[in-house]
Amino acid sequence: MTFTSAILATLLLPLGFFSHLSGLIIKPASTPPPKPKIILTTASEPVYDITFEVISTPTATVTPTPTVKPTSSPTPKPTSPPPPLTSGSSVQDYLMQEINNYRRSQGLSEVKTDSYTCDFAAIRAQEISSAFNHDGFSNRLSSKTLPYPSYSVVIENLAKISDYQKVVTLWINSSGHAANMRKDTPFVCVAQNGNFFAYEGFKP
Repeated sequence: MTFTSAILATLLLPLGFFSHLSGLIIKPASTPPPKPKIILTTASEPVYDITFEVISTPTATVTPTPTVKPTSSPTPKPTSPPPPLTSGSSVQDYLMQEINNYRRSQGLSEVKTDSYTCDFAAIRAQEISSAFNHDGFSNRLSSKTLPYPSYSVVIENLAKISDYQKVVTLWINSSGHAANMRKDTPFVCVAQNGNFFAYEGFKP
């Protein structure tokens, strides 16, 4: 055996040895069969039909205009206030009448006020005068503290506008608000606090 062949022989033994070990290491281990998945189901609560949106009149952007001397003094146009309410009526009566006019135009039955909706509407009108959003409604819904003895449908519409006669028109011209006014909620009430209006409705 030459010196070169002796070196090769000593190298081949370890290579074969490691090859043998490698075969032992990569041998796939047996795995247990996967455990079956267990899906738990629970009875769900009734799904309440809650669609609500916020609506307000946009704030006008005032753009400064250059001063121009008028050639003649223009006659200011008189602004006509909303017509006075009839004796014994109120803003709430007017709004409820307009809501029922809209419902009749859609072939729907009239809604009527009750103490639950009117009390809650008054609370919400006060709340949105400080924070104009639906949080007070949605938080009570989540915590199950809406002030109704029971309900299957609850709705809310909000508006911010100076002219009460335009409130229902705003809601009619908004698809989400109009859909709320068409909902099967026999009890509805609208309350006002300054320029803020809250519409609350529910169905037992």
